[in-house]
Amino acid sequence: MPRLDLAIFTGIVLSIVLYLKDTNQVTVKLLVPENGKDSQIIEREVKSVNEKLDILIIQLEGNLFFGSADDLQIKLLDIVDKSKIFILRMKYVTRWILLLLVL
Repeated sequence: MPRLDLAIFTGIVLSIVLYLKDTNQVTVKLLVPENGKDSQIIEREVKSVNEKLDILIIQLEGNLFFGSADDLQIKLLDIVDKSKIFILRMKYVTRWILLLLVL
């Protein structure tokens, strides 16, 4: 039987590695605002942008930390010339990593 402390440390390291493997990519959704009825604005998700738009909403989701910076940079550089105005929405970005840094 392996020692209990070795088994616990192995489990912790394995869970951190598996977690970081999944979080090194940022989920980016592209949304195009459209006029609805009664002056409402409806956001329609698009997979890619072919022509230049007036306004493009970039919605980031999930964990955002230094390990995903390269992926985020590549995705943002791909769409930088697709619109005149960009709205960066970070409503669905997980905030608990910032709380751990403060503690």
